[in-house]
Amino acid sequence: MPRLQRLGLLKTCLALAMLLAALAWGGANAVQASAAANGPGHVYAMTNELTGNRIAVYDRAGDGTLTLAGTVPTGGLGSGAFEGSQNSLILSPNSHLLFAVNPGSNDISVFKVGPAGLTLVDRTPSGGLTPTSLTLHANLLYVLNAMGIPNISGFTVGAAGTLSPLSGSTRTLTGGSASVPAEVGFDPTGTVLAVTERNTRIIDTYTVGADGRASGPTANTSSGDEPFGFAFMTGVALSLIHI
Repeated sequence: MPRLQRLGLLKTCLALAMLLAALAWGGANAVQASAAANGPGHVYAMTNELTGNRIAVYDRAGDGTLTLAGTVPTGGLGSGAFEGSQNSLILSPNSHLLFAVNPGSNDISVFKVGPAGLTLVDRTPSGGLTPTSLTLHANLLYVLNAMGIPNISGFTVGAAGTLSPLSGSTRTLTGGSASVPAEVGFDPTGTVLAVTERNTRIIDTYTVGADGRASGPTANTSSGDEPFGFAFMTGVALSLIHI
């Protein structure tokens, strides 16, 4: 194999190794990609480090090759552990904003995504302990706080990406401290929120009013052990992954 080709392969392997290391720290689905999946863009991974949470930024070439471009501090702390959660790092549908949880400092960081890279625009308390999952619909963001008395809590997202806590939106989970929740997610209409409770085999659902505030929960028994990640199919139908 020619020397230049070997060097290119080595760089690709190194980038993938660092991406996998970030995944190991950040938990499930702590990766988001911007631009079309088959075109150039960026991939973001969260490190979840105890001494300071960071976003690892990878340049993605048209052929899918990843090159580490650098890391950007979230301003908060990670937990230093595998959280066993889904969607701890999410992009807005237009890829202009990146939202990240800081489970070690109990807050949420928001970055503006621009030509020059990531710019931290806000860092806001999550309304609970150990935030691990996020979901966004229009200008409404909900976070899942997994420890203490687990809850979901809502925020409105300003045009510049700043978060404002939505009063009266915080709701506890059916299983309480025994729930070990994995993910919070909106249905496609933004009128239903679902939360999986791994330890209790419960899927909590909440109705979301026109004011953005959630009502509930309604407890639904899972069809298997440890309901984890999910996706809405049509309407409010759920497709679940159990672990």
